[in-house]
Order: sequence, then structure tokens, then C-alpha cells
Amino acid sequence: MRQRAVNQPSGLAMVDRTLYVADPEASAIRALDLDKASVTTLIGRGLFEFGDEDGDFDEAFLQHPMGITAHAGKLYVADTYNGKIKVMDLAKERIKTVVAGLEEPNGVLVHQGYLWITNTNAHELWKVNLETWEREVVDVRQ
Repeated sequence: MRQRAVNQPSGLAMVDRTLYVADPEASAIRALDLDKASVTTLIGRGLFEFGDEDGDFDEAFLQHPMGITAHAGKLYVADTYNGKIKVMDLAKERIKTVVAGLEEPNGVLVHQGYLWITNTNAHELWKVNLETWEREVVDVRQ
């Protein structure tokens, strides 16, 4: 029987030769070293262990993270069921909330100094300035 390294792979982000995977079913973030063909769990303990705790990776909890993107040595994670965006500092191995009050955010992307967020259950697209953390809802109605 083959062992699974991920439960419900969702978002993907690449930094150098490491592929990061948001694994919502396990409330986990995984790192796949493409050179060594190995998988490491950065945050997450099991299928029914979830929560909302910032801090060191080994003490942190997420709940159903769906989206992930990489920028400047950090990972931005859509912590979907907690309604937050969290940033993972890969060098310091710490995670913290940077945007709260969302309604099941799903997709995240960094582009031209902005963090773009799909605020899924509010039917909104958010744009957050990475320097000032000012946010705005983008009007996408036509």
C-alpha cells in the first residue's frame, strides 16, 4: 500500500527547488523538496487537528488553508476557515496573521507590490498594499 504525503492538495507555490502545497483537509502546509523527492510538513498535525494559532511553525494551527503564494522568502496563506491571510516567514519558521475579517478567502497572489485575495463567500476581490497594508475591495462589476 502506498503512503500518501498529502490529503487534499490545493494551492501551490514554488521557491527555488521547493514546492509548497496547501493541504486543506489536514489543515497543513507541506514542502516538497524536488531534488531529494521528500515531503516535510511545516504546519499541521493531522486530519482532525486544526485551529487558529500564530507563532512558531511547530506550535501553529491553521484551519483548511486553500491558497498559497510565495514572495520575497515568505509564503502568504489563505487560512480559509479562519477567514484570514497569514504570512509564513521561512527563515524564522514563524507564521502571523496579516489580514483578518475575510469570508473564506481562497486564492492569493502577489503582483506589483500588492497581495491579491479572493474573498470567496463575500464575492469580492481584495487588493492589499504590502508596504502600508492598506486594503481595498476591487470593483469587478461590468
